[in-house]
Amino acid sequence: GRAVGLALVGNDMYVGYLKSGDIMKVPGALSPSISTSPVSSLVASTSDGKGVWALVFHGLDMYVAEIGGFGLSRIPDPAGVTRAACNVAAPCAASSLKPQISFFPGGLASDGVLLYVGDSPITVPGSVLQYDPTQPISVTNPVSYSVNVPAYTSKFNGVTQTQYVGIAGLALAPNGDLYVADDPTTHLIVVAPAVLPTQEGHLWKVGFSGIPLTVRSFA
Repeated sequence: GRAVGLALVGNDMYVGYLKSGDIMKVPGALSPSISTSPVSSLVASTSDGKGVWALVFHGLDMYVAEIGGFGLSRIPDPAGVTRAACNVAAPCAASSLKPQISFFPGGLASDGVLLYVGDSPITVPGSVLQYDPTQPISVTNPVSYSVNVPAYTSKFNGVTQTQYVGIAGLALAPNGDLYVADDPTTHLIVVAPAVLPTQEGHLWKVGFSGIPLTVRSFA
């Protein structure tokens, strides 16, 4: 199935698959007392069964970057909704956001307050979006968090790039720095006998802006 997405919550690990769209749960995978390979089970899937690109938990909601054209989707925390928690007997299907904020999401990351989405269109450069799930989707939500990169020339086609191309992964450091992995060959279709170019990927760091955090709400 080609495992590509990984998300952690508590001691449990969730794994998403590129080809099947399955999301497997590995309960207790991070428990320090575990001594054998834990049992995994199918608990969820993408909205259309066409593949996972990335997973992330924001609170207890799982966000799924899908590759089938339905974009960013979500499996809500079972608390307060009319269904049981996702399990092997009743797997959950993710639901596409409406309105949608990215039809081609790449990497995902969360700081617990805001969600970061690597918007990765197939034919044009991408950007990192900053999305507040507690607020309505509008012209100001999400916002473009990071767009430009230092200019470089793609070795395989000689094109000068100044934006992200093919964002595949995002990660937030404890100090607030955002790391962005991209590769301009991500969406490249290679026909034999041609060979996919190598050494074209990058890992970029977007330094934390230093703006003081503010309390948005109490619960």
